[in-house]
Amino acid sequence: MNVMHRKVVITGFVTITAVLVGLSFFESWANRTIRFVSGQHLIGGPLPGRSRENLPSVAVESGGRLCCRMLYCDFRFPLPPNTGLVSIEPVTGGFDTIKGAIYVTNRNRGAVDLRAYARAMRRDGFRVTDDGYGFAASSPDGGFVSAEGLDRCRIGFSFFGDY
Repeated sequence: MNVMHRKVVITGFVTITAVLVGLSFFESWANRTIRFVSGQHLIGGPLPGRSRENLPSVAVESGGRLCCRMLYCDFRFPLPPNTGLVSIEPVTGGFDTIKGAIYVTNRNRGAVDLRAYARAMRRDGFRVTDDGYGFAASSPDGGFVSAEGLDRCRIGFSFFGDY
């Protein structure tokens, strides 16, 4: 090998190594900087096994959280403390959108404490706007939750959609 050929091979090796190392740093930076929805990944596309499910759908998880499942990602938010689910309105949406509402009541059939619920939403990273009769909360990743009513509290939710 002549000197020029060796320099080209070494330069190519260093360039390829720098690109591969740079990509791993970029993905690590993107995952820390860009707030992905639970389950979503940098490349995008449907999550494994989701194409066979009837989506979008909602489910109450242990710990008092509502999980909105979509083909490309999940959106989760806390439910009011010490409440029980009464009913779920029909849910609509698409690959990465969802829109619906649920109704909850206090476990002892009393009024739902919307102030405590607003505090729980703030702790979960939502930006909350209170109007005295209820509140609206939005998350940096595109989720929106609204709560109104006392004895039978209506919680509307949407992800990447208007509500």
